[in-house]
Amino acid sequence: GPDDIIENKQYMMTSAASIFGNCQPGEALVSMANNTVKQLKDIKEGDTVWSLGLNNLMTDTVAKKIDSGVKKIFKITTRTRTTRATEEHPFLTIQSEKQWDGKIINYLVWKKLKDIKVGDVISVIRNIPEREKGEFNFSQMIGQDKDRHAFMKLLGFFLGDGWTRNRIGQSYEVSLAVYDSLLMEKYARIIKNVFGYEAKKSMNNNVLSIYSKDILELFEKCGITGKSTEREIPDWIFTLSHDLQLSFLEGYIDSDGYINSNNSWVFEANNEWLVKKLRMLCIHLGMNVSNIFVRTRVELEILGKSTKPTSPSFSFQAYPNYSKNRSTYIAGSTELLNTNIEYERVSKIVYDGEEKTYDLNLSYGHHNYFADGVVVHNSGGALYLKRTQELIGVPSRISVALVGFGGSPISHMSYSIPFTRIYQFLEDNCFQFIYDSNQTEKQCGELRKKKEESQ
Repeated sequence: GPDDIIENKQYMMTSAASIFGNCQPGEALVSMANNTVKQLKDIKEGDTVWSLGLNNLMTDTVAKKIDSGVKKIFKITTRTRTTRATEEHPFLTIQSEKQWDGKIINYLVWKKLKDIKVGDVISVIRNIPEREKGEFNFSQMIGQDKDRHAFMKLLGFFLGDGWTRNRIGQSYEVSLAVYDSLLMEKYARIIKNVFGYEAKKSMNNNVLSIYSKDILELFEKCGITGKSTEREIPDWIFTLSHDLQLSFLEGYIDSDGYINSNNSWVFEANNEWLVKKLRMLCIHLGMNVSNIFVRTRVELEILGKSTKPTSPSFSFQAYPNYSKNRSTYIAGSTELLNTNIEYERVSKIVYDGEEKTYDLNLSYGHHNYFADGVVVHNSGGALYLKRTQELIGVPSRISVALVGFGGSPISHMSYSIPFTRIYQFLEDNCFQFIYDSNQTEKQCGELRKKKEESQ
C-alpha cells in the first residue's frame, strides 16, 4: 500500500472515489435520517439519509437522485445481509496488510462489486441512533397518562392478526384473532387499561372485539388498517424510542410470530413488503437478523376440498439476545476499523437479472449511505486518509498511469496509489474539494465554492 507521507498523513485513492455510474435497483431500502426506510426509487432531492462518518454516524442531504437506466444486477449476500447492485457499485471492504514484523493491519477500502470475492469482508450497519422525539403525539392520540408500551403492543398484535369493519352509520369494529387463553386475557387487560373499554369475546373464544367508532378511527389514523397483504409498518413507528419499538415487535410476535427453542424471534407473513420493513426495524434497533427466506405453502385438502396457496410466505429470524461481536473472526489488528459498524464475510454473489437502476449523489459528509443495511458508496468523487477513511475529496474522473506499470493510463482509480504521484496533476488540472478539520462544514462548503469559481 501507499506509504508516502504529506504533512504527517498518509493518503489513498480508491475506485469508488473517482467514477460515476454506481447504482442499485429501485427496491433497495435506504436508511433515512428520521430513522424510517425508503425505497431508493422513491427518494427525492433534499431528502436526508444516514451516512457513515469518521467517528460516528452522520446525516447527509441528497443533492440528486440519478436514473441510471436498465443494467445487469448482482445479488451479494452475507450471513445477515442481502443487497443488490451493479458490478460497478462500490462497497466498503476490509483490506489487510502484513507488516515487516509480521503484524497484520486491517483498514477500510472501497471496492467495486465486480472485484469482491466470496470470503471478502464488507461493512454493514450496526444500528441507528435513537431519536430524541418520535413523530407521534401519544398525549393527543391516547392521553397523557395512558401506558404507551401497552398501546404499542396492541398495535403490533393488530398488525399481525387484526381487522376492522366500518359500516358507516351502523357499526364500527376493531377485532383481534387470539387463539391462546393467556394472550386473550393479556390483550383484554391492555384494551381496558388504554381505552377504559371492556372488549367482547366471541362465542368460540378466539376473537377479541371492540365496538367503538372512536377507537376504529384511532387505528385508521395510526395507519395500520387495510388488507393483510397490503399492510405495512407506518413510518412514525420507526421514529419512536427503541423501547417503544420493542413493545411493538413484542405485540407482533404475540399475534403472527413466535419465539423458538433458541429464544429467537421468528417473523413470518405472506406480505413481503411488511416482512422487509419488520426486518429493517430490527436492524435499526441493532438486532442480529437472518436473511429473508421464501417458501411456497403446500397444497392442503380440507373436508375433501383442495386448497391452493395464493402467495408465498416470507420469514426471517431476529436474535435480540445475541451478544457475540461479529468481527471477532478478523485476523490481525482492528484498531483502524470504524467501530460504528460491523463487518461480515461475503457468502455468495450471483447474477440476478436486469433492472432499472438508480443512485444518489450526496451533498457533504463521507459520500456513502446504507442500503438494505449495507454500507455503499454514492456517485461522485472522494479522497480519503488511508487509515481512517476521513474525507478529503477528489475530482469525479481522472486518467492516471501507474508508475512502474506498463500499458495505457487507467481512466478510473482501480488501485490504491500514493497520493504524491498524482498530487500535482490534481492541483493543476482538477477541481478539488477543500477539507479543513479546523473549520465547520459550512465554512468548508464556502471554500469549495470559492475554489470552483476561481477555476
